[in-house]
Amino acid sequence: DKVAQMYSAIQTGAGHGMKSVSVETSISHTKQCLVGDVITAKAIEKSISNKIAIYEITITNQKDETVALFKGTVYRTSKDWL
Repeated sequence: DKVAQMYSAIQTGAGHGMKSVSVETSISHTKQCLVGDVITAKAIEKSISNKIAIYEITITNQKDETVALFKGTVYRTSKDWL
């Protein structure tokens, strides 16, 4: 499902190459998605430090209507993905 894909993307991308694990996530569904809708997620890195990063993601449909708002906080480990 799309939420799981988004969650996974945050965990893998949030660390800038470092393994990261979720500390907190929340999502608000603001409009129903329908079969055939094309959704796009745009992420903004709100804060990043050596150990914690915070992201806000806006999910829109093909009409540029917001269908969901997602916030994720991750703990950045010292381990590289590669």
